Amino acid sequence: LVKKYLLPYIQDFHNKYPKVKITIYTNPTFTLLQKMRNGIIDFIILNMPYDVPSDCDSYELTDIQDCFIANNKFKELKNKTISLSDINNYPLILISKGSNTRDALDNYCSNLGITLEPEMELSSYSLVTEFTKIGMGIGSATKEFVNEEFNNGELFEVKTEPKLPKRYIGVMNLKNKVLSKCSQEFLDILNKKM
Repeated sequence: LVKKYLLPYIQDFHNKYPKVKITIYTNPTFTLLQKMRNGIIDFIILNMPYDVPSDCDSYELTDIQDCFIANNKFKELKNKTISLSDINNYPLILISKGSNTRDALDNYCSNLGITLEPEMELSSYSLVTEFTKIGMGIGSATKEFVNEEFNNGELFEVKTEPKLPKRYIGVMNLKNKVLSKCSQEFLDILNKKM
């Protein structure tokens, strides 16, 4: 999220307010939620859906599409659509359990009677992408975050039926907390670019 989505907005904000200190945490959402409740951070930008706690508000910034990805080691899948239940027939690389992104993927598959059985679980999507690029298996990714790899031919989308559902990037903040002027300005920059 930070590298593939937020970085240009952070750069815009920094260019506009070069003396404002920016602190970014990339912990799991439940840890960020504790930090927000303790007053350490003002808001959370996260992959959704997420079961938003009753003391928080959330809103959508932009839609995203999850998909499976592979390199040319799996070229037989390039112009083919496979059953989602058949994805386990290949070495699967997923983000580690405990992230809301992985939870959403597991829940979607579980509702279809499918249990994903990865051979590798990694701590970040960037690692999933890197391991997929070197042919270690079929990874899961956010389509919008691997467009460069699609365009340069390093990766292609492994099409499944059914395809994975759309999700979105959202903002979550405490209901009764007034955001600082700087935090509100950053969110305004995010919202204007949508």
